[in-house]
Amino acid sequence: HKADWDVIGAVKEELSIPVIANGDIVDEVAAQTVLEQTHCDGIMIGRAAIGNPYIFRQIGHYLETGEFLKSQDVNEQLDDFFEYMELAGKYDMLDYADIKLHAKWFTRGLEGGRLLRTKINAAGDIDEVIGIMGGFIS
Repeated sequence: HKADWDVIGAVKEELSIPVIANGDIVDEVAAQTVLEQTHCDGIMIGRAAIGNPYIFRQIGHYLETGEFLKSQDVNEQLDDFFEYMELAGKYDMLDYADIKLHAKWFTRGLEGGRLLRTKINAAGDIDEVIGIMGGFIS
């Protein structure tokens, strides 16, 4: 089911309050397109940010400059995972099943990612997941 940005635009036209568009905003071009098409006050990103928190920086940069940021390298992508782990720990959100799932999301698109996800699936605890992810960087 594809987001209907025309409907979002029609809602925006009828309301005097700020309206946030969402749905199918998966990259910089989609973000700009939905803003131009709907005239909304902002956008909200969901699934596209899972495992790729860098998308917010990419979209922000593109909307400000019209230029694409280079993609993250493996180390930067995995650094984001470890920052996520740190924040999850800080806010007491280190759930084993969730961490495994997020680790798999963070490895999408990585060379060798399939093997890494197989190892993550077999991990017995959070420390093992962290070790697998850390070992991938070295």
